[in-house]
Amino acid sequence: MAHCTHDLTWQQIQNIDSRQTSTVHTSYMSVDPNSKLWTLAGVMHGPQESTSRHRVLQDFRAIRLKPNNIPSNLSNRHSCNYKMASTTAPSSLESFLNTLPPDLFDQTTLISLASTVAILVAAYSLSRLALDPKTTTSCYRFLFIWHAFDALIHFCLEGSFLYHCFFSSAPLGHLDPKEVFVDPYNYLGRIDKVHGAQAVAGRFVEGLVGGPAKAGAVDGLDGGFLEKIVKGTAELWMVYAKADKRWAGVDLSVVSLELLTVFVVGPMACWVCYDIAKKNSRVNIIMIMIATAEIYGGWMTFCPEWLVGSVNLDTSNWMYLWLYLTFFNGLWVVIPAYVIYVASGEIMDAFKVRDAAAKVKKSL
Repeated sequence: MAHCTHDLTWQQIQNIDSRQTSTVHTSYMSVDPNSKLWTLAGVMHGPQESTSRHRVLQDFRAIRLKPNNIPSNLSNRHSCNYKMASTTAPSSLESFLNTLPPDLFDQTTLISLASTVAILVAAYSLSRLALDPKTTTSCYRFLFIWHAFDALIHFCLEGSFLYHCFFSSAPLGHLDPKEVFVDPYNYLGRIDKVHGAQAVAGRFVEGLVGGPAKAGAVDGLDGGFLEKIVKGTAELWMVYAKADKRWAGVDLSVVSLELLTVFVVGPMACWVCYDIAKKNSRVNIIMIMIATAEIYGGWMTFCPEWLVGSVNLDTSNWMYLWLYLTFFNGLWVVIPAYVIYVASGEIMDAFKVRDAAAKVKKSL
């Protein structure tokens, strides 16, 4: 296999068209901060149809080059390096726009983000109905909204994740194990299937599981309205799986934590909302229990991944890194820490009152 090096201008890269018939499959993309050269290494393959979009930021993704941009001395099966000189690099705005995921504004992504906002609005509306504005402090109104939001997220979104892990599956036989998030060995007593949202989403995330594939089955459903809802939630989880592959299928650590989250923490969050509405001081103890569990759960979700080099995380653009991975997961660290601060303060104040009363009693 011959090796060669060629220069491509930024404009040529911009001219990439998904309908072209020649493909360079990337193996890596590197940036040299000293020479400011962008290097893309790949392997030339023969003509093939493809409708995938331009992706050069992760292994197993491909770029499509127009035939007139492919050096004439290259034949099929040549391995080449392409360099893009800094003199033709895009402007800062253009560079920023090109860090955005190509599906940033697709329907599924927008619905996914809108669903989170809708759950927040529902939690706020519930606080307006359940709390007396004259007797509820702004702090405890916030804590009510947070725990209502927390419970709805656990039940609606994470509950659907668990459903897919146990009831949504597709045969593994016609799939390349390298192209899916394969189940742990003997998961649910099966070695011939993959489970999770990836099995029924109707499509697999490009670069994650190799492009379109046949949807699997949803156990117990017959293609009616309920199945459409289930497959819709699978599509939503596949959006998040672009940043963290584990949520496309079954990861034992994640599933184990989510079982506790959905069936224990979710009901306890509802209990907190009830106690805040009823002005029951017991709520401070329950809030500390939930907050501690959620901080621990966040650590156990990501620490195993960090120890293996974050192989399942995609931090190639700001949306995946800062919105999906940092912001959404950070909420369940920062706010629980604040909850512990508030609740422990209330408990300490109660101890101070008890101690003061004991001192007065002794002085009599």
